[in-house]
Amino acid sequence: FQAEDGIRDVERSRGLGDVYKRQHHLINRCNFSGNHYSILLDTAHFNTIQYNQFIGNDFGIYLNDAFSNIIECNNFIDNSKDATFDIFLLYLIYSPNKWDGNYWSNWQRILPKPISGYASIPIGIIPPTSLKIYWFNFDWHPSLKPVV
Repeated sequence: FQAEDGIRDVERSRGLGDVYKRQHHLINRCNFSGNHYSILLDTAHFNTIQYNQFIGNDFGIYLNDAFSNIIECNNFIDNSKDATFDIFLLYLIYSPNKWDGNYWSNWQRILPKPISGYASIPIGIIPPTSLKIYWFNFDWHPSLKPVV
């Protein structure tokens, strides 16, 4: 699985949509614009998302129980929500996603860029329930200008 060279729809769509249980794949040099979810990684691990354009989407990237992914050198421009996540707390601690070198149009500082989301802590087995707490990932080296 490899996506390249542009994913676009004239109507609000799902972009690349739900990348479910995919591992060790590359999403590279795509243009995502006007989507509801440009990329939804759902239980997807060890993927690389790099050199993509996320422009004018509702959600640029949404990670749902997705860990150990690399999100680097992308441009997030004028999205309602550039990136977010909802991941089990243990994954966040022991197998975090790596955000690095992305350009964020709403962040023009040399400080690390916080990416807000939720960490889930299991609290019940029957029925399966979890407690969600507000959590942050960080792009430790955000780019101050769009990535070429």
